[in-house]
Amino acid sequence: GGVGVNAIQAARFAGAHRIIAVDPVLAKRELAAQFGATHTADSIDNAYGLVKAETHGRLAQRVIVTMDAARGDVLQPILRMTSKLGRIVLCSLAAAGPQPLVLNLFDLTMREKQIVGSLSGSANPNEEIPRLLELYQDGLLELDSQITQTYALADINRGYVDMADGEILRGVVLCRK
Repeated sequence: GGVGVNAIQAARFAGAHRIIAVDPVLAKRELAAQFGATHTADSIDNAYGLVKAETHGRLAQRVIVTMDAARGDVLQPILRMTSKLGRIVLCSLAAAGPQPLVLNLFDLTMREKQIVGSLSGSANPNEEIPRLLELYQDGLLELDSQITQTYALADINRGYVDMADGEILRGVVLCRK
């Protein structure tokens, strides 16, 4: 989705050689490639084999999780594809309250992996917004093509449905007087 394609762009800026995007929606995988993903997979299970092959068994140094809602059942497969000293950054919000979670704690400790949360990229808006604006103005940060649909204010609920159904990357509500 929208957070994911921007994570792909950030990985590209950070110098990532291989960027593997995972999404069950074909159209979103195609968009991921347009934003800089070098490979795509339709599931975490299929991504594991791809990550293992592309890294010659070293696995992923960084895994940025941007799914619509965080779920504990996907963290173990993500931990499995993370390399020694690798980091999982969870950008997705979960439902409030405890979540069932099963992790291989031996793997987490023995391979010194990290799982961290991130809200808005852990950014300082006073520093990051001007930097992002400069990247956009220099043509390095692609934002315009992320807008895949516009809606009138009266159609805002349709926008939420389209977002939930995976029909859009970014929807923008246009308010006209």
